[in-house]
Amino acid sequence: MLPSPETFAGAVGRLGIGDGDRIVAYDTKGGVLSAARVWWTFRVFGHEQVAVLDGGFRKWRAEGRPVESGPPAPPPRRFTARPVPALVRRLPEMRENLASRREQVLDARSRGRFAGTEPEPRPGLRGGHIPGSLNLPYEQLYAPDGTLLPPAALRELFRRAGLDLDRPVVTSCGSGVTAAATRPCTTARGANGAAVPTPPSRPERRVRRGQRTSRMSRRPSPTRLMARTVAARNRPGKRMIQKASCT
Repeated sequence: MLPSPETFAGAVGRLGIGDGDRIVAYDTKGGVLSAARVWWTFRVFGHEQVAVLDGGFRKWRAEGRPVESGPPAPPPRRFTARPVPALVRRLPEMRENLASRREQVLDARSRGRFAGTEPEPRPGLRGGHIPGSLNLPYEQLYAPDGTLLPPAALRELFRRAGLDLDRPVVTSCGSGVTAAATRPCTTARGANGAAVPTPPSRPERRVRRGQRTSRMSRRPSPTRLMARTVAARNRPGKRMIQKASCT
């Protein structure tokens, strides 16, 4: 589900991203599906200067903002991966949480998959959910234009789902992508609407590593991080990740 620190650092450095860069991730879905996974992965490897473009590339183009074509060719840079294990939950820790209930588990899948009434998209997986987990389908957290809902609306959705934002939260899904899409919503938002790191005094927000696909099938689920970078115009020290996706 996650590459090794050495693999991630090498791939990111070859994209022209360095330790001091501010990174903006976006995708073409009109939301933050793949971009949120990129955002979370950078944070897992200790790079907190990363944000998600609210509304993604679709909103960017709809507003008439500049675009360019052609593959970028940035010079390689040094990127240092500093893993943050506290942002990831593994199977033994999830099993322990079944008894302790110390952390809330928020499942981002559809209500049918959560209830086990819809078939799983991958053959051989059982339906249902982790005992004691809550359900809030990730697409409900975004407006039709792909932007994140206002904080008050998000808080109401969390309240209806039974989530207590004063307690630690672990997000889960089928493969680790939509779980990451819920994390910008449970993380504090800055005044400009961009996701910002959760202050240390607040409860941690984590993503379950491996997710149901690997847990149910017991087969490895390697992650490939594919991205192209372009330097953001007139914004020194920033990089944008273009068309990022995880498979």
